Amino acid sequence: MRQIQLLAAILGLCVLVVSCAKIIPPDGGEKDETPPIPLRMVPENQSTNFQGKSIYIEFDEYVRLNDIFNQLVVSPPLEKQPEIKVKKKSITLTFQEELKSNVTYTLSFGEGIIDITEMNPAENLQYVFATGNTLDSLTFRGQIVDAYSGIAQDAVKIMLYDGLSDTLPRKSKPYYFTQSKPDGTFDFSYLAAGTYQLFALKEINRNYLFDDPEEEIAFANEPVIIGIDSVPPAKLFLSIEQDTTQYISSWDADSSGFLKMALNTPWKASTSLVLQGENPERGFTWRSQSDTVFAWVDKAKEGELSTWIFTENQNADTLSYTNFVVGKKTLPLMSRLPVGIDAQDTLTLVFERPISKIDSSKISFYKDSIPIEVRAAPTPNPFELRLSAAAEDDGKYQVVMNPGAVISREGWTNDTIDFRFKAHPFDHYGNLTLTISVPKLEGVGVLELHNSNGTIVESRLVKESMDLTFNRLMPATYKLRLIEDRNGNGKWDPAIFDEKEQPEKVFNFNQDIVVRSNWDMELQWEIRNIE
Repeated sequence: MRQIQLLAAILGLCVLVVSCAKIIPPDGGEKDETPPIPLRMVPENQSTNFQGKSIYIEFDEYVRLNDIFNQLVVSPPLEKQPEIKVKKKSITLTFQEELKSNVTYTLSFGEGIIDITEMNPAENLQYVFATGNTLDSLTFRGQIVDAYSGIAQDAVKIMLYDGLSDTLPRKSKPYYFTQSKPDGTFDFSYLAAGTYQLFALKEINRNYLFDDPEEEIAFANEPVIIGIDSVPPAKLFLSIEQDTTQYISSWDADSSGFLKMALNTPWKASTSLVLQGENPERGFTWRSQSDTVFAWVDKAKEGELSTWIFTENQNADTLSYTNFVVGKKTLPLMSRLPVGIDAQDTLTLVFERPISKIDSSKISFYKDSIPIEVRAAPTPNPFELRLSAAAEDDGKYQVVMNPGAVISREGWTNDTIDFRFKAHPFDHYGNLTLTISVPKLEGVGVLELHNSNGTIVESRLVKESMDLTFNRLMPATYKLRLIEDRNGNGKWDPAIFDEKEQPEKVFNFNQDIVVRSNWDMELQWEIRNIE
């Protein structure tokens, strides 16, 4: 009995000891917002005659790596990624290749080193060393913005090449590079004297080469001369290079002889589309809509092979598929039906297939339940139907389209379409009067009024100084943008690197324009820095 009691007492004591030893983290306390601070670097930062293979950095707290190989920027770039290991409060970086002689290297870690508790990144962590007797000490700075919007661009690679060949950005990695900051500014330091080509790249594939047409670029037309005299800050304008060769980026076809092609650029006069074959009964129709082309065989026959040939200069693509007669189906409506419109607008309905026939007798238009005359007509776009009626401000309207109102080339017809909408009252709109002055404008200016979604609401041609009025604007926030249209094509054009053609200049009004209902606004905009 005593043994049982003694055993129970021992077990109870063990439970007590375990309970007392339980660790409970303390509550509260201030959040650690202090970044890791380097305490020691071996060799020392800014060392010369560097002959080693590795660099050791010790911090004041435990650290870990954070996307290190995207964050770490080495200039001049290395062929192989260095090996980086973490041990408690330190990192060791080991080079995997022989370093160049008499070169100053800069290692910028970005946010690649963080603490293990709150993930605070080590701020502005940079290690510099020279494999020769001295550190290069020259600097160069600038800013990069989007060429169209003027918005500062972050994390763009800014590159300096020690040659001036136009092929360098496409075939060679830069000698120096840095990355832009959130405000678009960039800084080079520890540069050697020399003449450099300046190029910027917003990469897709992270190989430091301009080898993808979707990559955004910027460049200086003149070489940058780094020397004893200070160099003025550079201003770079980022854009996707204008592609002068047109090609099919994707295409789709069905068995009725209907073809849809997406092109890399809007349809050009130098482009042509041919339907191959000698059947005189088989004609075809095509329409271009910006960078999309629709084409269809007028008389598709069962089992007949259609071969389309798309040509642009010397480039040609051949698309082939077999036609089969398609039975009747419902013709889908693709556009969203309105709930409120400007009384001066026309209603445009977009269908899934090209329209071959419109039966106006099956279309009714009502104002406050009273029938009014409506005119239904096609547009240059074969997929669209435009309805015009004598609508008035503040009116309530209804449109009814019975089956058979619209028939496609395949014989498909619409289901019943019945929708109601209201025209805004007259005092719903606001007006804007703009006095604009643009001295020394090269060519014609294109003034764009954008809504908050970036859609161009209105576009006007501008020369030097003039007054412009924008009436019946919807209450909203707008932006003004002026394009120096050097080639007179009525739109903004991006850069062409091989021709050293900079993007067309764009000037953005420096404040939002808030248009209110029943309000007239007057603005003045003088653009002096046109050169």
